Amino acid sequence: MIRKDRAVVWGRFVRTRSGLRHHHPMTRKIEEAQPTWFRLSEESWNEIREAYRNGATAKELAVRWKVSPSSIYRHAWEGGWSKKRSADADARAHAEAIAEEERADQTRPDPEAGLFGPPGADDEAMLGDPAALAEQAMAASVRAMRARLFVEAEKLARLSEAYGRMAEKRGGPAVTIETIDLETLYDIVMNKDGRVGERFRVDPDDPGPRDPILVRYWSHRYAEREAFKEQIRRVRANARKAACRAVGLDPDAPLPGF
Repeated sequence: MIRKDRAVVWGRFVRTRSGLRHHHPMTRKIEEAQPTWFRLSEESWNEIREAYRNGATAKELAVRWKVSPSSIYRHAWEGGWSKKRSADADARAHAEAIAEEERADQTRPDPEAGLFGPPGADDEAMLGDPAALAEQAMAASVRAMRARLFVEAEKLARLSEAYGRMAEKRGGPAVTIETIDLETLYDIVMNKDGRVGERFRVDPDDPGPRDPILVRYWSHRYAEREAFKEQIRRVRANARKAACRAVGLDPDAPLPGF
């Protein structure tokens, strides 16, 4: 600590004609940054040149590199670091780089293109066969899983399932109530192990489309429950009327206090 003219100076200081003042060797403020007293390397000046040509000001670079702004102006004048001259060249280089990326994207093979086989003569005949389309979609889903394209694999699996349902509707059900074996029918009726209820379970938070069969099932269950509630209400109302008549009261009269 040094006292001079009632001023207290802490840390490092420098001597000038007016006295002692504090020296900030690594400050980022322009008004306090002191230039270095050594020559920068050619590599450093190359970085300064690129930054200056890309829009940085001499004062900003002076603070960053600890040189005086006049040194940067002098090097810019000697080396021809004109921002106007380099602007068109930089713009052309940027446009060429973007065009090169677009050409690379066009020539780069699409990872989803290999999920399906090459088009063949059987494609036209396959259009009328949902079962064949289901098999092809499932095979493509397997290839997508191997390629770690999980989103595409899930979409293809759903597509295969949709084609499978279409094939079942077109060809008719393979098993009917009349042809199904009694043991399987018994398990279905008795809901053995809760597997039937699990098959018809619906997640209320799932925003996806509902299967029409599940919609019909739960609509029927809701109608049955409402009919049962209505039947209970009628039984209770009839019992109340019978109790009123037994004690000589009018069953249709309003209850006291209501």
